[in-house]
Formats: sequence, structure tokens, C-alpha cells
Amino acid sequence: MQTHLSFQLQGVALDTGPLLQLCRSIGVHDGIYFRSLADRSRRVVELPAWMNAAVEPLALVVTPGTDIAAGMDFVTGIVIPNPLRQQQQWRQSKEWATARLQQLESAEYLVCDLGEHHRHDNNTYTYQLTKIEVATTSSGAVFVPGARGDYEQDMSEDRARQNDQEPAAAEPRFFRSSTGRGA
Repeated sequence: MQTHLSFQLQGVALDTGPLLQLCRSIGVHDGIYFRSLADRSRRVVELPAWMNAAVEPLALVVTPGTDIAAGMDFVTGIVIPNPLRQQQQWRQSKEWATARLQQLESAEYLVCDLGEHHRHDNNTYTYQLTKIEVATTSSGAVFVPGARGDYEQDMSEDRARQNDQEPAAAEPRFFRSSTGRGA
């Protein structure tokens, strides 16, 4: 069993003895790390516009409806091929070094969060990978790729194909994420 402990202090602890004693008493003997709250532990990497090409998902992450929308399933995420993998243009860009996403490049697929959820239906939607949220700790990093869909345009095009007419304004069929992370 591995134990992780985090302290958030108003300032810098001048005497860390009591904190170290507490750590030892619960079984944390090594890997103790002190980080200032001024250091950001979470950042958002906005991907360059040239990487925001439309992508077809390999799979959808579907979540069952809630008490408010019983019986409705919602698409809350997508699985896509990793566009960072072996992307020569990405590695040569100025954003590559500052983004610090090298750990993510070896993944074959990305499971992306959709900031705006939509009903799971028979329509085909277009998605774009737009950002990657990164949360870091002393022992690792968590990457949350974020995608968005062009639902209104897709629905308008679907209607036009069905009715063989010009695309019209579409009714909204998407919902903001309850996590507060927008696309």
C-alpha cells in the first residue's frame, strides 16, 4: 500500500520537523516533497490551430442519463488516434518545447473529455482536439485531452442532406460539462 500526503500551508514551514514526524507516523518515509503554492500544479496547453483538424473518433465515451434526463445517454468523451504521435511538424514547432507533452507522445490513442456533452444518437459529429490539461505532482502527471464538436454545423449539414436543401440553423443538442471545464 502506498500513501501520499499533501500539505497546503500559508507560507514556507521554517521547521519541517513536525511535518516529517507526521509523515513517518503514517508510513511515509521517502519521496517527501515540498512545493510552494505559488507554483502551478495545473496548466492548460492550447494546441496550435494547425493541429485542430477535424478528427473521426474511434469510439465514444457514453454516460447514462441522470434523474433529470432519465433514459437519455450522453456522449461525454471520445477516443481518437493520438495526433502528437510521430508528428514531425509538431516536434519542429516552437510550441513543442514549451508544451512539455513529450510523455504523451508515445500513447497510441487519446481518451478526450468533451466540454460540451451531446445526446447519443445516430447523427455523425465532427470533433477537434483543442487542448490538453496537465496536472503535476511530485510523483507524476495526469493529462486530460479536451475536444470539442461542431454540433450545430454537423446537424445543419445532416438536415440539408435529408431534405436536399441549404443548411439551416440547428437546434442546440449539446450540454455543458458539469465539471466546469469547457471545450
